[in-house]
Amino acid sequence: MFSRLSLRLRILLFFALLGLGALAILAGALVYGHGRAGSGDVASAFTTVGLLAGFGILGLVVGIWLLFDENVAKPIERLAADLRTRTHAGVTTDIDHAPAKYLGDLAPAAAALTSKLSEADISAAERMAMETQRLTNERSQLTAVLSEIPVAVLMVSEDHRIVLYDGQAAHALEAIGPLCLGLPVFDYLDEDQITRALSEMAEQGRSNADLRLSTRDGTRVFEAHLRRFEGQAGYMVTLQTEPDATAQRPLVFDFDLFSRAAPASMRDAKLNDL
Repeated sequence: MFSRLSLRLRILLFFALLGLGALAILAGALVYGHGRAGSGDVASAFTTVGLLAGFGILGLVVGIWLLFDENVAKPIERLAADLRTRTHAGVTTDIDHAPAKYLGDLAPAAAALTSKLSEADISAAERMAMETQRLTNERSQLTAVLSEIPVAVLMVSEDHRIVLYDGQAAHALEAIGPLCLGLPVFDYLDEDQITRALSEMAEQGRSNADLRLSTRDGTRVFEAHLRRFEGQAGYMVTLQTEPDATAQRPLVFDFDLFSRAAPASMRDAKLNDL
């Protein structure tokens, strides 16, 4: 019967029971005291009435508190713990409605909420997996396209650090040293030639230029092409190389280098930034 009542009505019944019970105890004590007063001991009768009413009301309050604690407070705490567990631990089992049967629609509403959140998490994970797969496919396609182009590709940030390179670039510059993300491009290619070409492009309002570009030690010269990105975000260097149809063309990149400031020295760099 009580399971059909709303939570507000149940709480009202708790306090109505408390008030009516207190009045009943007081009335019983007064009746008892009136009987004692008939014998002529009025002071004793009043004392008896006060003690009976006081202890009776105190016992009633304790009883109502126990009912409220067992049927309202503890189920709410248990429900909150269930919600917290499902939020942080990824538990997908249904919430047990039995302990919260006197809380009205609170337990079903919490169960519906956790179910929706679980569905949203699964949907987000599926979308992330699909997006990751799409990016992987695009990277594979880009690698395949670059493999067919007889040029080595370097992407460089505004502060001249290498952000991306392909297998052809690594092979073409391996005599200078192994390519490494985050290192200055001038560790591999002639600094004066690059900075002069960039300055001329800026003065003439052009976004690209062709030039003959030497390695840092001058042992090799490439036919090169520089292209500036919009918004002063860096530039791309392509080097004409001898095509090798059997060579691997992996792409290595870290686009966070576009926005991450270079450390003052290698000692200051974080391990995950190296």
